[in-house]
Amino acid sequence: MTTDNENVEREIRRSERFANMLSLQFSFSDILDVLKDLFLIVEIDTGKILVVNKAWQDKLGLDYIMMTGECFINYISERSKEETWKLFTGEKKGAVSDSKFRNYYKNAKNEDVLLEWNSVANTDGKIVIGIARIIK
Repeated sequence: MTTDNENVEREIRRSERFANMLSLQFSFSDILDVLKDLFLIVEIDTGKILVVNKAWQDKLGLDYIMMTGECFINYISERSKEETWKLFTGEKKGAVSDSKFRNYYKNAKNEDVLLEWNSVANTDGKIVIGIARIIK
């Protein structure tokens, strides 16, 4: 029978092996390329988009390269801006560490598209990481 300490050590070794495998065989951009959900990283202090994946272009028709450096709020539908900004400023103050929520973004045709988000705020690193799916 294994002890709790042995289980923790096994989990640490498993995580280390996984991290080593990823660092040797894949780059961050490789991982972004296989993600089919919308992915982004936003700077907490400014709301500036630091990283997005190609799914933004594939699913919403938005130029994902041009999105980088823009404030994420520019892509949110008017009906979701206030609520989303309140959530974001809560993360900015460290009030929210992770959340699941829905909001509307604008696609390239200027139509509202409902997204369901899972996000986590890293206030030490001053970033918010989010993954979203389109809700039909």
